[in-house]
Amino acid sequence: MNTFVKRVLFVFAAIGVLSACSKEEKPSGSDSKTIRVTGVTLSVPSADIYEGETLELVATVAPQDASNKKVSWASSNNAVATVQDGLVSAVKAGNATISVTTADGGFKAECAVTVKAKLVPSVTVGSEKISTLSAVLKGKANLEEATAPADLKLGFQYSVSADLQNAKTVESSDADAAYNYSAGITGLEPAVKYYFRSFVHKNGQDSYGEVMELTTKALSSLLETKDAGSIEETSAVLNAKLDLTDVQYTNVEYGFYWGTSAESQTTSLEGGAISGNQYSASLTGLTFKTQYWYKAYLTIDGKSFQGEVKSFSTSMIAVQNVSLDKTEHVFDTIGETITLTATVLPAEASDKSVSWASDNTAVATVDNNGKVTAVGNGKANITVTTTDQGKTASCAITVAQKVTGISLDRSNATILEGETTVLTATIAPANAVNKNVVWTTSNAGVATVSNGTVTGVSAGNATITATSADGGFTAECAVTVTAYMPVLDATIAEVIAADGGKFRVKGAVIAKADKGIIINDGGDQNLYIFYDNAAIESGVVVGATVSVEGTHSVYGGVVELRDPASSVIGETITPKAQEPRLIGDYAIDAYKSSHSELIKVIGDYTVEAGAHTLTFSATSKGQLVPGSVTAALSSGTRYAVTGYFVGSNGTTFSILPVSAEVSNERILGNTTIEEYEFDGENYAW
Repeated sequence: MNTFVKRVLFVFAAIGVLSACSKEEKPSGSDSKTIRVTGVTLSVPSADIYEGETLELVATVAPQDASNKKVSWASSNNAVATVQDGLVSAVKAGNATISVTTADGGFKAECAVTVKAKLVPSVTVGSEKISTLSAVLKGKANLEEATAPADLKLGFQYSVSADLQNAKTVESSDADAAYNYSAGITGLEPAVKYYFRSFVHKNGQDSYGEVMELTTKALSSLLETKDAGSIEETSAVLNAKLDLTDVQYTNVEYGFYWGTSAESQTTSLEGGAISGNQYSASLTGLTFKTQYWYKAYLTIDGKSFQGEVKSFSTSMIAVQNVSLDKTEHVFDTIGETITLTATVLPAEASDKSVSWASDNTAVATVDNNGKVTAVGNGKANITVTTTDQGKTASCAITVAQKVTGISLDRSNATILEGETTVLTATIAPANAVNKNVVWTTSNAGVATVSNGTVTGVSAGNATITATSADGGFTAECAVTVTAYMPVLDATIAEVIAADGGKFRVKGAVIAKADKGIIINDGGDQNLYIFYDNAAIESGVVVGATVSVEGTHSVYGGVVELRDPASSVIGETITPKAQEPRLIGDYAIDAYKSSHSELIKVIGDYTVEAGAHTLTFSATSKGQLVPGSVTAALSSGTRYAVTGYFVGSNGTTFSILPVSAEVSNERILGNTTIEEYEFDGENYAW
């Protein structure tokens, strides 16, 4: 085969091969063809984010109609930042490169990511050392670094506006290891409310604390014009208060402006050294009898303040002090007066006039001349005040009314032995402070006394004395103690019921005691009547004739009884005495009395059978002695029976049962006698 033919065959063969290849690239039934990726880009080439934040990166594959736009993402430092599907997450401060790579062609794009530490919150702690012109603000940064970041700034913003518009900023350089810090703010205005908050600047970012507020002190707490002193004819000392406590400043000037006009004080006078928050300056070369005006001034760090305008006159010498001739006084009589003397210094003071006052006019009053009058018991302070400069002095007044006398409600009293009566002491005057009374008796064997209660001890006379504890004033009562006077032969004017012990009697009162009276029936015998067992007419006085009726006392009775039915006055009724039937040993025969007193008979009996009434009585000189005791006894019961009988020295008694006859029973017991003793003070068994 020749060469030409070979070439033709080669061409056809090549055409056949290309035709075959063309058929393989184009799928059966489709006319599309593959568009290859030519590159990729990211939305940003670099970015800064903070710890915990995320960043969305967008990858753009070229060409726009590339067949395969798949990409893969990667981070050069997952400890700093991670990425997934273009979402970058900041882990911690540092740098990382985020890359994206195309699946077709392996094209690549990168973003440089810087992760910054999280923003540090700031805390406003508060304020302190608040003065008229300055304050100290306090804050805290919540940092954990042992070493402060290079760009760390700590400080405060403050303003007169609550929203901190036009706020001023002050930085702090005194943070401690825990990042507590403070800063002073100056140049404030007096009595103005300020708002403030703390801030922390770190890594180019600021965080702020809570907004708080403070109010500066009033100007008067810093600077105050005081009264002038040491005023002479041509000189005076100007005074002012200047309290720089807690005030922050660099430069300070202070003194006074003065002049002869109330509207303008143009001449300056530098103040002296500050002592005790006070300063003064001497003003000389003044004109005699001329009024001057002045005011304190202060310039602090270029800011000026002025105090209140005051005045003085060189025609006056100011009061410096006042004193009284007494600092205390005690009145012992209400109505008493004293006059206090006030001494005003210096002696050459121009105005020495004073005013007087009492802080308790119910105790003491004072007039315009210093005359003090005691009005009532208690305490008061009398104060004198100078008209010029208002200097004061006081005198402590005590009013305690003394006792001027004492009296008793009666000057004499009569009581029986064993009786009591109450004496009432009255202290004069009624408004005396100490009303205590001491009671004494001249004869305790006759009468005793306790707190005014007098007790009769034995017949006789005693003087009861009441003595005032204050002043020792005395009052006396003559006390007569009368012994019991038994009635032996008193005559009863009319017997109401002899068998019941009732009586009615009329006679003259010869003595009166607290518990009864002694009357005489017109004969030679007396009868003692007790109030508690007799109806006695009111208004009884010694010497009066009274009618009395009642039941005679167990301490005495009536010897002679008159029959109310008898037409013969003076007829004597003799009770019918039955012959006693003695059972047992309860009778006492022929007992001889050794006292002219009462006799107490004590019976102790037991009835063996039956029930009956047993009556005891006594006889004396053939007469019936009143005071019988009746006891109703029951069988098998033991009884103690006591009777009282009148006796006299040497009288022989027969104590026998009366109406004791009881059949078929036995009464066992015994009878004893006790004499009514008199020990010189009291009656006692």
